[in-house]
Amino acid sequence: MTSLWSDLDRPPLSERALRAALVRPGSFVREVRVIAETGSTNDDLVEAARRGAPEGVVLVAEAQNRGRGRLDRAWSSPPRAGLLF
Repeated sequence: MTSLWSDLDRPPLSERALRAALVRPGSFVREVRVIAETGSTNDDLVEAARRGAPEGVVLVAEAQNRGRGRLDRAWSSPPRAGLLF
C-alpha cells in the first residue's frame, strides 16, 4: 500500500527508544510494543488483556488496516503515515 502521506524513507520505529522515553517509574505506561502492521490496535490490546496482559501496555503500529473510530466508522493508515495507538 502506498500513499501520498506515507514516509517510507524514515526508519522503522524503535521499540527500544520508545520504551526508554515512555516507561518510567510511576507512569501509566509500563510496556511498549511496536509492530509493523495490524488490523486494529484496539482489537489486539483487547485480546492481549484477555490473555492476561497487564494494565499500561501501549501498542504502536506502523500501519493499520481495520481501524474503527467514533460511531464505529472504519479507517486505515498506510505504512509509516503516523503513530497509531
